[in-house]
Amino acid sequence: MANPHPSNPIKPGETRNPGGRPKADWTFMGLYKAELNKLLKTKDGKKILAKHAVAQRIVRMAIEGDLGAMREIANRIEGMPRQSMEHTGDVNIHIDKVLEK
Repeated sequence: MANPHPSNPIKPGETRNPGGRPKADWTFMGLYKAELNKLLKTKDGKKILAKHAVAQRIVRMAIEGDLGAMREIANRIEGMPRQSMEHTGDVNIHIDKVLEK
C-alpha cells in the first residue's frame, strides 16, 4: 500500500520515472521483431518484409500437407483447442473460492 502522506508528494502532471521503462531490443522478442521487419530481396528482385515471407512459407508448407504448419495456422487464427481433463478417483474435493496469500 502506498504511503498516504509522502514527504515529497507528486504534483499533477509530474512523474517519478520520466524516461519510463527502457526498450528491451536485446530480448529475443525484440530481436525477432527486428529481423521480421527487415526487407528482403526475392529472386526476381522484388522486396518483401521477412514476416510476410515467413507467413507465405508456412501457408505453402500447409498446402503441401505439412501437419505442423496446418496446426500452427489453425492455432494462430482460431486459437488453441480447449483441453479437457477427466477425474475418475474417489476423492471428494469441493472448491468454493480461491484463497489469497
